[in-house]
Amino acid sequence: MLNSNQYKQNLLQYFESLRNKEKHYGVYHYKKGLPDTIWSSAYVALTRSLIGELEYISQEDRSEWLSYLENSQDPETGLFLEPTMTKESMTSKIHTAQLAKWHGSTFVNGAIHVLGGDLKYPVSDINFLKEKGKMTAYLDSLPWEDPWLAGNYTYDIGCLLGFDYRVTEDIHNLDAMDEFFLWHNKYQKNDTGFWNPTEKGSLAQELYGGYHSLMVYWMFDKEVLLPDKMIKSALNVYQQNGSSTGCCQDMDIFDTAISLYRQYGMMDYEIRKAAEDILPSLLDKLNPDGGFCNDRKNTFSDLGWTNHMVGIGESALTCTYFNTFTLSLMEEILELGLQDAGFRHMDTYCHGIRPKCLL
Repeated sequence: MLNSNQYKQNLLQYFESLRNKEKHYGVYHYKKGLPDTIWSSAYVALTRSLIGELEYISQEDRSEWLSYLENSQDPETGLFLEPTMTKESMTSKIHTAQLAKWHGSTFVNGAIHVLGGDLKYPVSDINFLKEKGKMTAYLDSLPWEDPWLAGNYTYDIGCLLGFDYRVTEDIHNLDAMDEFFLWHNKYQKNDTGFWNPTEKGSLAQELYGGYHSLMVYWMFDKEVLLPDKMIKSALNVYQQNGSSTGCCQDMDIFDTAISLYRQYGMMDYEIRKAAEDILPSLLDKLNPDGGFCNDRKNTFSDLGWTNHMVGIGESALTCTYFNTFTLSLMEEILELGLQDAGFRHMDTYCHGIRPKCLL
């Protein structure tokens, strides 16, 4: 079903087709004809980490790649501000400019991390959350009528405060994260294991948003409450969908299910069966050029951004990263042959280590 070595070679050729060879190493665009973006560079670094390929880059190329990403950090805010992202280039009606800046920064942070670098400046844009009570108030204010959207914010909070702590060692970061986990423990739902204080939205939205908070628990090595309910919710969402669902949703479902199963030893058979069942529809999104598309029916854009937009069925770096992540997860419970080709789950979520028992 899957020739692992050929898949890896096609994937690397796809990345090479997007590299700007007239600039220093590590500069990529999302699609031919679109401008170079630091997000594109980050997606490639993260995916090459998943397939065990970063170790083969020369020290000179790695240094150039790291410098490109590290130098894109804004000294004033500590965020990685994409220079080609303008108000006119953003078409999403639900993703704010703040969310786009925060979310994009988490991917660049993660890419710098897997390349062996670190931030040059503190992430001062989230300093307002360090004051006592501000984290609780901010979490209360999130758009919980759409728990998926709210979960994007919770993930960004955990990533950015964690990276800032690596630079500053400011104990107020950890105090703020204590508030974060107290809030989450208070509002965790007993029936689904996730977070939805308004009770609006679907189970799928709860899962897709809740997975983002779950990653923050792992980043800060916090004990996960109600893992059995989370696994059941993930499998229920998969069963509702019946097949591979899109850009990041499969990863949300299966990282929840597989990592919690491996951590706590629950629902082995059901998770393996779901992974086996979804695999054909997931692989159907793999294109001959080596990349993955979102689906075969619709165009795709990354957070509604015109500089990260592809046509119907075209490969997209975002989808390629998330689908490769999902396959690397499945390799942990199914024998797909990917491990022999170097595929593996990354050892971190943005800045924090994956649960130690899973490494």
